[in-house]
Amino acid sequence: MAMHIGKGPGRAENDEIPYRVFHGPAYRLVVDLADPLHAKFVIAGGNGGRADSDFSTNQYESWLKGEFFSLTLEREEIDEHSVWQFNKTEK
Repeated sequence: MAMHIGKGPGRAENDEIPYRVFHGPAYRLVVDLADPLHAKFVIAGGNGGRADSDFSTNQYESWLKGEFFSLTLEREEIDEHSVWQFNKTEK
């Protein structure tokens, strides 16, 4: 896909800058509407926000293979697997 950036503030009338754009989905989420509290997901690359994070590419292989991770919104299942919970009343 080609995208062209046209005239902007302080630019000449025909001063167009061509850009090559590569794009695609960064996140896949599959929800069975018969069971919306359980879903499948995968993030292109990973969920690390820094390049030096172990998590910045930890989902890349799964993304390429079309594999997914389980996601639950059931409170009991979340509590069962939780390592730590924020308690705003703690001091």
